[in-house]
Amino acid sequence: MNCKAIIYRNHIRKVYSTPESPTDEDLDKLSSIEDALDDLIAYKDYATSVWYKINGNDDGNGTSEIWIVDENGKVNPLSSYSNIVRNMGTIKQIRLYVWPEDRHEAEKILRSIN
Repeated sequence: MNCKAIIYRNHIRKVYSTPESPTDEDLDKLSSIEDALDDLIAYKDYATSVWYKINGNDDGNGTSEIWIVDENGKVNPLSSYSNIVRNMGTIKQIRLYVWPEDRHEAEKILRSIN
């Protein structure tokens, strides 16, 4: 793809994406969709990220934690105080793209699957 494709809005188009934290069921559905779309898929994107960055850890590998010192001097992870932080996970979304001329056919196939 070159810059003219972007300028003239003739670039690849997203036709499907998993949730940000896909379950095994979501990944099974993705596999079925990939099989159905077969040669129409122009690009498969693996989006990975962490919700918050600590000590430069922004690649989603390893674990980092924010530590809280309570009034008794006891140190606990922030996740033990916050359901929101405890349930935050890494983004591991997968997106499928097709060429513009294949978009309608891909959407038709996707409608037949759902």
